[in-house]
Amino acid sequence: MMCFLKAVGTTLKQQLKDVAKYVVDASVNDLRVNTTLCIDSIKVFLDTCKQELTKVADMHKQDIKEQTYKGKQDIKEQTDTDKHEIKEHTDTG
Repeated sequence: MMCFLKAVGTTLKQQLKDVAKYVVDASVNDLRVNTTLCIDSIKVFLDTCKQELTKVADMHKQDIKEQTYKGKQDIKEQTDTDKHEIKEHTDTG
C-alpha cells in the first residue's frame, strides 16, 4: 500500500510540474507576444512623431525664409530711400 501511495504521489508531483511548466510557458509566450506588440506600437508612435516634427520644422523653415526675404526687402527699400534723400540733399546743397 505504501508503494502505491508513493507512486501516486510521484505521479501527482510530475503532473503538477507539467502543469506548472505549461502555465509558465504560456505566460512567457503571452509576455513575448505582448512585448512585441508594445514595441511595434512604440515604433509607429515614434514614426508619427518624427513625421509631425519634420512637418513643423519645414513650416518654420518656410516662415524663416519669408521673414528673411521681407527683411531684405525692407532694408533695400530703406537704403533706396536714404540714397534718394542723400542725392536730393546733395543736389540742393
